[in-house]
Amino acid sequence: MTTTNAMSTFKQALLDSVLCEYRSVPYENDISPGFSDDFYRAVRSMGKAAGGSVVHISWAWFRRVLVAAVICCLIASSAVATPYKPPEQVGLIIGKDGNRYSYSTVWQERGSMPDDLSFQAPCYLPEGFELCLDNSIIDRILLYLEYTRSDGELIMYRQNILAEYHDEYFTPHTNCGMYGTGIYSDHAEIYNDVINDLRVYFIYDPDCKDTLAVWTTDVYVFSIYFSPGISKQDMEHVIRSVVPDSSLKDLE
Repeated sequence: MTTTNAMSTFKQALLDSVLCEYRSVPYENDISPGFSDDFYRAVRSMGKAAGGSVVHISWAWFRRVLVAAVICCLIASSAVATPYKPPEQVGLIIGKDGNRYSYSTVWQERGSMPDDLSFQAPCYLPEGFELCLDNSIIDRILLYLEYTRSDGELIMYRQNILAEYHDEYFTPHTNCGMYGTGIYSDHAEIYNDVINDLRVYFIYDPDCKDTLAVWTTDVYVFSIYFSPGISKQDMEHVIRSVVPDSSLKDLE
């Protein structure tokens, strides 16, 4: 069923339910009003004060106004409730330089980027992982968080503003990687998947079993390095859990 048909069905059902509530109201011709003399005198005096004729309000008119009001509410709610649209993704470039796989992004105009990061971070970590603040960087243009576990497993999370400010060191579409994180491998496997409505690229080393996940939005580029002992299911869970985290402001 399309969204349009679903909305039409919903509107019809809502209208039917409203009319059902008032179906016991008799038609105008079936009503024999027995208003008091005081009521008629009040209406006549009000009409004279307004300088016009007295308005006769009927039950049929009330029905029409009620239905019109419901339709207006539906139209207004349809206009406000626009469907969710994920942020536009900037193009990602994955390249190899010797035995190092790294990533950069399609060149962006620096003026269209924010001046400061709005911090986002994973709210899920596999059991046993803890944030190592001594090895982390929380800065206005770079967020780097390192999570470690007692068995030596490692997760390295990175968020950058899409950058043109490295142009003194790199040229557009370079293979050496603009953002500094990479996978060392002679023959890495590269694949992608859609997570949270965003296309995420994975660079996987079949020899060492470590993985780098990379994705972009309209203003940010994210990467997460996973050491070999972390399952694919946990990797996807960590990526899905990346949400805004205002508490990191207190750690700057």
